[in-house]
Amino acid sequence: MENGKQYVVNFRDKYCSYQEWSISGLPCRHVVACVPRTMGKLEDLCDEYFSVKSYLKTYETVIHPLPEADLDAHNDIEKLQPPPFKRLASRPRSSRRRAACEPTPRRRSSTVRCSIYKHFGHNKKGCQRAPINDKSSQKVLQPINIYTYIFITCILSNAIKMMLL
Repeated sequence: MENGKQYVVNFRDKYCSYQEWSISGLPCRHVVACVPRTMGKLEDLCDEYFSVKSYLKTYETVIHPLPEADLDAHNDIEKLQPPPFKRLASRPRSSRRRAACEPTPRRRSSTVRCSIYKHFGHNKKGCQRAPINDKSSQKVLQPINIYTYIFITCILSNAIKMMLL
């Protein structure tokens, strides 16, 4: 039983309703699951094509290799080329492609203006005369890790004990 379906296995006719055994000649998983119950051999259920006897019969005659000179003579096939370049899917363009005769669109000026002193050429972030922020010069204490605290207290307590001795 597999995925709620039952498959019928017939050993005499070498048939399984899953039909993989009939197509390939090799027992499918349903047949393999039934073999231990029948006390049979799995090798007996394979097609004659997969036997050692048919393998030896196939290769009993000598197969002569082709001479190398003939291989070069039949190599008149044109050289293999890579497949043509194909543009991959990507994000679409934001503006259309213009023809060569069309003029390019005019761009807006990219002059920036400082919001503090109203000068052109820089913005508030890059202003040289902006007031200095005092908070950046103050040192902010970070909380320490509990393990660091335990380590420091152990060292200090050992140092005090050494001084008392």
